[in-house]
Amino acid sequence: MVSESPKPQPYICNEQLIQETEVQKNNGKSGDICYLTGYQLDHGESEIGKSFRLNITPCDYAEHMAANRLASMCNETRINILNQMRLDPKLYLEAAVPANITVNVVVLSRNNFLAVKRSRTVDTAKRQWVPGPTETMTLKDYSPGNEENLFKLAARCLKEELNLEDDHYGDIHFTWFGLSEVTLGALAIAVVEITSELTEGQVIELAQNAHSSFEFEQLEWIPFNKKDVESHIQSEGNLYMGKNWINFSKLSLLHALRYQSLLRLPR
Repeated sequence: MVSESPKPQPYICNEQLIQETEVQKNNGKSGDICYLTGYQLDHGESEIGKSFRLNITPCDYAEHMAANRLASMCNETRINILNQMRLDPKLYLEAAVPANITVNVVVLSRNNFLAVKRSRTVDTAKRQWVPGPTETMTLKDYSPGNEENLFKLAARCLKEELNLEDDHYGDIHFTWFGLSEVTLGALAIAVVEITSELTEGQVIELAQNAHSSFEFEQLEWIPFNKKDVESHIQSEGNLYMGKNWINFSKLSLLHALRYQSLLRLPR
């Protein structure tokens, strides 16, 4: 559900936010995105509780970049935001700072997972490795009741980042959804497995012609097994297989490990 008028955020001076937003726009950091301002759990106890629902509010990418930068510059501001997130995330979201909603899709083959090295052209986590592609939710050209949901976002992520169509992979399984203390935005983690008809080499070949191929500089299939993944999760830092990984990599791989058996159930 799209909410056009959420409560004003109390954490960052609005005048500063407006000024920094203009700076970001002048630097070319602009685009129609949205941020999370509420949610309804799929508890199953009522008709409305049959579905997991998000409340989202339009914002500009420049607002997200501005809010994150200002919070990073003032330790007290970031601490206040994080404290409210941890104390009562639902209450925080009612008056959240503008931030993005991002999906990370972990792509598995029979024995490996696809590692993506982000390029120098992206705004964040430059040249860091990610277990699969990432994409930001938008509200471009939306109409009421037809706005982008998490499943559409994941499918668009696979298409734009890797040039994969829906017949190239099995069901999309969402395994985790929450707030990021790094970006102050929402993060969704999904897992898919490529079909047996598609080889790992073909995935990389398709990705070279993807719409957003400029956002990565290298792709590599890495062995995916319980022993190695658990060792990485239990280790300190984000170094794995000689590569520097994005901050949420352990979370993504943990949930991919948990869902691996479900991906191979008969469709």
